[in-house]
Amino acid sequence: WNEDYLCFLNVLFAFLIMRILDNLKLFDKKLYGLEKQIEKLKEIINEFSHTNRGGSCLVIGPKGTGKTTSIHLITEEYEGKIEIIFLDCIFLPTNAAGIKILENSDDEEKYNDVPKIIVLKNFEILSENRDQTLLYKLLNETRNKSWFVILVSNLRDAKNCLEKRVRSRISNIEIVFTINMSFEEYLNTFNNMLFDCLFGIKKWNIKSLGEKFDELDKNKKETIDYVIEGENVYNKLEHLYMEDRSMLTLKRIIVTLVSKIYYKKKCGIDVTFDSYTKEIPTLLIDIIELFTPTKINESILKGLTIRQLCLLLCIVKLMRTTNDIEFLYHKILKSYLRYKNTYDHQYRQRESDIDIYKELDTLVERGLIQYTNESQMAILLLGKCINGQISAMFGNPIQAENCQEWSQWNPCIWLHSQNGTNRRFERSYFDQLLPGRTGCRSHVFFKILRERFGTAFDNFYNYLRKMTISEKQCGECSYQQSCGRNCHRRGNGNVINPLFVAERKCINIDQSDACVSRQLNGGCQLWPNPRIPLPNVTNSMIDIINGLDYLTCIPEKRINGDVCRCCCHPYSVNPYTFKCELKSYLKG
Repeated sequence: WNEDYLCFLNVLFAFLIMRILDNLKLFDKKLYGLEKQIEKLKEIINEFSHTNRGGSCLVIGPKGTGKTTSIHLITEEYEGKIEIIFLDCIFLPTNAAGIKILENSDDEEKYNDVPKIIVLKNFEILSENRDQTLLYKLLNETRNKSWFVILVSNLRDAKNCLEKRVRSRISNIEIVFTINMSFEEYLNTFNNMLFDCLFGIKKWNIKSLGEKFDELDKNKKETIDYVIEGENVYNKLEHLYMEDRSMLTLKRIIVTLVSKIYYKKKCGIDVTFDSYTKEIPTLLIDIIELFTPTKINESILKGLTIRQLCLLLCIVKLMRTTNDIEFLYHKILKSYLRYKNTYDHQYRQRESDIDIYKELDTLVERGLIQYTNESQMAILLLGKCINGQISAMFGNPIQAENCQEWSQWNPCIWLHSQNGTNRRFERSYFDQLLPGRTGCRSHVFFKILRERFGTAFDNFYNYLRKMTISEKQCGECSYQQSCGRNCHRRGNGNVINPLFVAERKCINIDQSDACVSRQLNGGCQLWPNPRIPLPNVTNSMIDIINGLDYLTCIPEKRINGDVCRCCCHPYSVNPYTFKCELKSYLKG
């Protein structure tokens, strides 16, 4: 940057630091990464404001994802036209107390014809009491009055806590506040937040700065990159992304950072943009460490309670007895209660269903189980593996009879187009799958994998492309898939395919030669590689993936440069023939 632009930044920085408190108020109200959820909420509330037709919706998601803030910001626009009532069930001593509040509001004549939006926060607490009258009354009144009820909960399976008569009154509209974004999107959001907090007050009338402010806005990314450049900051943000990717944590980090800058200015220390480009990276690293410390015990299991360990054990038992990997929270709860009654005869104290559901949510947050909104189920992550032979890792990847219909075998998936002879191999992993009913691209198994781990797959696959020199299929790494329709999971695990995805090595293709690959840092430890970002893949999942020994490589000396020879699991490289052979522990 030239001296004039840096001088401008110094002047603007000093000007804005003294107004940082006002800026933080605006920053606090701005939500990031929730565009789809907010748009859906706006659409629902706007329709209600025009039709006055009663209804309900469910808003769920982990604490700190912006559920209540979003509702507040949207409903503010309708004040005067719609009566907004917020009820937090944590502070309601009984169902009767909530009913009385509603009756008092409804008794006032001036409100009789005014439509109401009733937001019930932490509604699952009411289900702990067998009397769910308040919930039923609220939802039942939406059929007769201009009432719209928004049920808000941190529990992902909160609806299943309710009585059947209450559930029957809840509409199917569900808005899930979870933020799934790649690391690049996460980093870009961080840049936008920091820029908004430092320079984003566009409402100030800064005549003396003229067109320079518009120039700054155009150079937003370059400006922030200049502030936080450096590998250490990048690595810290990457660790933060893997541990806790909530927008609330990002906001807290940025507010802490800006507050430190403001405090130094208030103490009379000279603050310029130029000086803080040197100090901000160090400050930022220290602040991120406060929120996600790296010096912790890596063993997640050691930090679990006995009840959480028992719940994990129950999930494993369910997997073994049902040959399934997806379970409703309620089914896990029933398994836990049976387990408790079997082994705990003396201590028969009744545990709340809500407490058990919260424990399951904690296991989700720690990355030990995965919650999928598509199926409203919990999936034990021992099954989620990033590798070429996906379904083979789950056992029995055959065209079993538990599916009435199987698609034809999809074409082989591979890394390179072989001198342009097969352009399909240049596509991403998922785009090489055939579309429609004849293929697997839209099958629920691959659909969930792509939606949740698509970026991680792409990063992994592109890395293999970059490192693999061989163009033809090799290393026993090229597979093809077939997907089942109209399936069930009843029967013995030896004769059913629980994932409804069959997989086999490409037929009529000899890929027994170990692949020729580039060396990495002078060695052949190509995978695992911690430098490859795997968004949405938790640390516990990465430990499992790394333990699979997906790629086995050995060095080979050549005249024109040393290379690696690699085979994919479950094969290893014969050091004399450089052929792929089944790993010794798998030979029968």
